[in-house]
Amino acid sequence: MANKGSIIAQPDGSVLHINSLELDEVVDTTGAGDAYCGTLAACLYNGMDLTESVRWASAAGSLACTKLGTITAFAYQDDVRERLDEVKVTR
Repeated sequence: MANKGSIIAQPDGSVLHINSLELDEVVDTTGAGDAYCGTLAACLYNGMDLTESVRWASAAGSLACTKLGTITAFAYQDDVRERLDEVKVTR
């Protein structure tokens, strides 16, 4: 399975690509979508702009694949922050 990251379509027609994390091993993808969506919603709720919110969500969704299960696989904020520099935005 190839990880393709996320796409943001801007109102001006431009498109941004946000990569997901490169993982050494994928253990379980069950909670990845929940981690992504929950992180995206929390970031937006707390006033973060869309692009930065998607970066956080991408990292959190990726990290959720490194452990077995759902809630137990969700990363802590510090864990996401530690890997955030690996999540790039390209046009």
